[in-house]
Amino acid sequence: MTSDTEIDPELKQVMNDIGRILSYAVGDQWGFFLAVYPFGEGGRFNYISNSNRRDVIILLKEMTARFEGQPAMKGTA
Repeated sequence: MTSDTEIDPELKQVMNDIGRILSYAVGDQWGFFLAVYPFGEGGRFNYISNSNRRDVIILLKEMTARFEGQPAMKGTA
């Protein structure tokens, strides 16, 4: 994954629309984080959230710790 800039232009409108829908659906008491990325090598990791960046970083660290504690898995869920 590359780049730490704005959302890919081709995804910006749809991600903003989904972000508004999620924000409305979960209300003011819940945070969300939506990530979109291309399959395969390269490409840009795109995300949108209603949380501040520091809270998202904490969330990602907690998720990584949980995932690393699980046995290796193959395939899709």
